[in-house]
Amino acid sequence: MSNARALELWEQLFEQGRNGIAESGEWHWFAYHFTRKAGHVMPCSIVDACVDCELASPGLSTQFMNDLASVCGRETYLFDFTDHASPALAAKLLGKRGSLQLEVGPEFFDGVVDDDFPH
Repeated sequence: MSNARALELWEQLFEQGRNGIAESGEWHWFAYHFTRKAGHVMPCSIVDACVDCELASPGLSTQFMNDLASVCGRETYLFDFTDHASPALAAKLLGKRGSLQLEVGPEFFDGVVDDDFPH
């Protein structure tokens, strides 16, 4: 297969991943990475591997990308400050919330703009 065909296949598979993951409107573990094509190695590595698989077994990569997109992930995060809060903060949290645990949805992280998030 020519390099031009491999590059075309790479672009198609990346678009399929981006459309299915990052632009689906649902929270997904890899959405952040697929929206930063040039800046993140993870989605590029996935697509590189998919191109290799596609060359060996046509159709396999399309199904894999569909399967990957269907794994949306967590709906909430649970922060547990039980072993970490100072006595003063623990008293404040218990008084205000009745718990040292805080559950938030994925939108909690929407304001994070660090390119290295979540590392």
